[in-house]
Amino acid sequence: MEENIVLNDYIEDVSNKIATLPVSMQVNDVANFMGISRATAYKLVKSPEFPTVKMPGIKRVIIPKQRFLEWYFNEKSVEQSPK
Repeated sequence: MEENIVLNDYIEDVSNKIATLPVSMQVNDVANFMGISRATAYKLVKSPEFPTVKMPGIKRVIIPKQRFLEWYFNEKSVEQSPK
């Protein structure tokens, strides 16, 4: 019974975090969502499999929310799959 309460709290927390994410995310948004440092988020964003959009003439990294969430939950499922 207690596991269900913990799981429900986790789902509610993640749902609230998702609801507050902007449609076009930046590195700080990724860091805050994942609970990692900005430096770690920058390393992650530079990896080839991470979903970013490059805009000509703009140095800022843009991360589409939907693509980020697809990547994030796919990574979570890979982490938790049995070996």
